[in-house]
Amino acid sequence: SRTSLASSRQSLTSYVSPTAERAVSPDLTGKRASFVETGFVETLTPQYTPGQSITSPQPVSNAEDKLANIQAQQEIVALKTEVEDLKEKLETLKVRRAEDREKLRELERVRLQLEQANEFKAKIMESQAQLQRDLQRAKQEVSFLIIHF
Repeated sequence: SRTSLASSRQSLTSYVSPTAERAVSPDLTGKRASFVETGFVETLTPQYTPGQSITSPQPVSNAEDKLANIQAQQEIVALKTEVEDLKEKLETLKVRRAEDREKLRELERVRLQLEQANEFKAKIMESQAQLQRDLQRAKQEVSFLIIHF
């Protein structure tokens, strides 16, 4: 392919450009000259440079891609497992919070009962103290009556 490229260059260098033809033969019409395109020949440079490896690095990148895909899949599986675990923990916590709310309601009922019992106890104690005073006064009256009569 190098030899055909070199021969193409040589054959093109011998070609006289349309601008040079116009200078030589001024009888060209303006219409014909408008169809002539200048600078359409392009020098090609080879894409292959000596010393480069001809084998492509695709197997390495494919292996790396496969490894990256496997690692990504493992990470996805691990994350999905973690999400499921966290969902289970969340459900467990929701159940516990519901139980805790029920316990708090029960605690509030018991606290209210305790408060009522303490009020009742205070009334009973006050009543007992009053009865003790009444009893003491009655005993004093009885002993006074016994002594005086």
